[in-house]
Amino acid sequence: MKSSMAGDIAWGVVTTCLLITLALVFPLVGFCFIPFVPVPTLFYRCKLGRNPSFILMLAAMTILTVFTGQMGFDSIMIGLLLLTGYFLGEQFQKQQSVDETITKSCAQALGAGAVGAFGFSLISATTLGDAVRGFVRQNLELTLRIYKDAGVAQETIDAIAGAQETIELILVRLLPAFIATSLLFINWISVLSAQHLFRIKALPFPEFGRLNRWKAPEFLVWGVILCGVAVFLPQTVVRWVGVNGLLIFATIYCFQGIAIAAFYFDKKKLPKLLRVVLYGMILLQPLVFIVVILLGFFDMWIDFRRITRAPGDSSTDR
Repeated sequence: MKSSMAGDIAWGVVTTCLLITLALVFPLVGFCFIPFVPVPTLFYRCKLGRNPSFILMLAAMTILTVFTGQMGFDSIMIGLLLLTGYFLGEQFQKQQSVDETITKSCAQALGAGAVGAFGFSLISATTLGDAVRGFVRQNLELTLRIYKDAGVAQETIDAIAGAQETIELILVRLLPAFIATSLLFINWISVLSAQHLFRIKALPFPEFGRLNRWKAPEFLVWGVILCGVAVFLPQTVVRWVGVNGLLIFATIYCFQGIAIAAFYFDKKKLPKLLRVVLYGMILLQPLVFIVVILLGFFDMWIDFRRITRAPGDSSTDR
């Protein structure tokens, strides 16, 4: 039994390190692997329990730190991904709705990330603001290198480089929303991936109901309204809080829009390959992406799927 558990942990460490290494070594396509990084930790948290999955995370972090040869904000982000899987596994054990599962695991991961960032600033003898700006600057420079390798016109690269300070300022102010929306997206992908993996491995999966019938809680519309009002207020800090909030709500309603699309894909029995192409268009085409967000937002009033919801049910239609 112990040898079997050790083998499972080893496979989890190898899979996790492989996914992160692919993301680091091939940044142009590496973002495709990032949403799946928490899945091994999630799977083995549910299969083996707390302690083995915690060992898996520590082993993966140690190997990756040795591999990269440095500790910094990138390490915090990697740790955040691993903790996301761990916290998701914790919520899976409680048999909650998909809303509660994802929201609570995101909140826990954000809390852990904030503690990690603050600890890093203390250890590195720099302020948290300087550490964040350094992280944004480093990734912006990496993006410019990726654009150059991808053959983007030099005029475009020069224009971005010329406006680098302004772009850095905007990205720093939007960083809370970027982190929150990324965690929401990664959590959602992890849940969808785990649904198939758990079925294959005959592990119990939470009863979330049919996810293509999911609807965001109706009270969130007030958050959208408040953030929209905040954007037009004169105080700079309040305006940026509003912009960050709108980005987060847009992500949530994007999930609802994708659920609507999935509902009709199932209804029309579209081939899997065609579905992949259509999902790719949703994520990669800005205009289609915006349409899907609006579809999810107005679904509260129009009810595109004609779903009959039980009174008081604000999560998943069973």
